[in-house]
Amino acid sequence: MTSRTELAAVWPPTAAIAKTAGHKPMSPMKAIREKCLDCCVGQHSEIRLCEAVKCSLWPFRSGSHPYTASKTKNPLQEADYQESEGINVKGPVESPQLAEPSSTLTPHKDQRNEHRNQ
Repeated sequence: MTSRTELAAVWPPTAAIAKTAGHKPMSPMKAIREKCLDCCVGQHSEIRLCEAVKCSLWPFRSGSHPYTASKTKNPLQEADYQESEGINVKGPVESPQLAEPSSTLTPHKDQRNEHRNQ
C-alpha cells in the first residue's frame, strides 16, 4: 500500500496516482462541486447558502461555470458584474424618434433642395 506522503510526493499527479489515492475520473466542475459538498459536511442545501464568498470555488459551487458566454445572463446581474470588474459599458442608446430636435441636424435631402430653390 502507498502512503499519503508517497502519493503527495508525485507532482503533478497522474491519473494512475489519482486512482491509487481512490479518486475516480471526473470533470473539474464535478470536482469543485464535490469539494463544496465536503466543505458543507454533505449537506446539499448548505452549498446554496454558502457565505464563504472569498473562497475561490464559491462562484462555481452550483456545479456550473458562471463565466461562460453560453450562459443566459440576467441583465441586472451582468451589469453588477461589469461594474464590479470596472468594465466600461456604454449606456443605453437613445432612440432617434425620442431624441429632441437639434438645430445641428442635417436637413433632409428634399428640404435642402427646397431651400436651394427659394
